[in-house]
Amino acid sequence: MSDLWVFGDSFVSDKNHWYSYKKRGSEWICPNWHWPRQLCVKLGTNTVTGASLPGVSNEWIGYQLSEYLNKNKFQKGDYIVVVSTSIHRRWFMQEHPSLGNLYVNNMSKLVPSRTYKAIELYKEEFTEQHEKLSEIYYQWFLTWVREVLKPYKYCLLPGFDSTRLHHVPNDWAMVQAEEAEFKNRAKDKWMQEKVWDGSDKRLGHFSRCNHDILSDKLVNFFKTGELVNFQTDFKKSLFTCEQDLIDYTIEL
Repeated sequence: MSDLWVFGDSFVSDKNHWYSYKKRGSEWICPNWHWPRQLCVKLGTNTVTGASLPGVSNEWIGYQLSEYLNKNKFQKGDYIVVVSTSIHRRWFMQEHPSLGNLYVNNMSKLVPSRTYKAIELYKEEFTEQHEKLSEIYYQWFLTWVREVLKPYKYCLLPGFDSTRLHHVPNDWAMVQAEEAEFKNRAKDKWMQEKVWDGSDKRLGHFSRCNHDILSDKLVNFFKTGELVNFQTDFKKSLFTCEQDLIDYTIEL
């Protein structure tokens, strides 16, 4: 029986600030409607596993994928979904892969002062080179993923920064679909600390209905080859005012 493997950042990960503190025994509670779990059921695979964490870079995702390949984890007939992340993230600190974005506002609170000073110096001296090299590396990373996964049934999706190398028909990535859940895409305006504590409360950055739609689109891709269109079918304007965010809860 085949298995499902998923790799990526918070668009894939089942670790979410808002529900990961709730445990049943020693196990994290993750809703069954999380799109990788739904996809596992709909494809009829034995298990769903892989590697994903919020905030990681494509370097970390690529490293995890290479480790699984080197250990011959994948078998013929398995399904693999890789979600690439922002080109601007890098794996700077080995023990802190989730701090891939050096431009987060609260970095000074997350790392030692010496590390923070080094980060600020890097940003001051190398921002322009960082941007240019990140674009080059991103194209290489996507090309590498497509090459090493040729023997398997795989789908390469853009969390951010859609390209012709992804299995999508246009420039919409997952981030555009998740932001469209907010009326007029006013995510930054409404997602204030007083409402969601500065973190996105949605598992995988989608409400439950759009997890259903994403899993269906992936099933269709694997069965027919139809590209995954993040611009169509996904529910939009689910959050029309700040009160909607206050009332939002994750159904376990």
